[in-house]
Amino acid sequence: MVEILNPKVAIFFIAFLPQFVDPAAALPLWSQFLILGTIVNISFSSADIICVLLASKIMSLAGKSNKVERLSRWLGGSLLIALGAKLAITQR
Repeated sequence: MVEILNPKVAIFFIAFLPQFVDPAAALPLWSQFLILGTIVNISFSSADIICVLLASKIMSLAGKSNKVERLSRWLGGSLLIALGAKLAITQR
């Protein structure tokens, strides 16, 4: 669903896939686009699934430790404060 509902995917297809379609090939243009689009969607979806599974594993390991949870909250909060300070300094 992520790949289907993301407008950047449509822009990607419009911008990059025509470079890999051969009008002189034995297959019609629509089938070449269909094959290339399917390959790209499978690749992107596989990457998304791998990221979700790794994040789930990391969170399950990190969630068991109070020390890791405190450290991640402290780091996340510090990062947000630092970014807010940088934004406040650079905005005029």
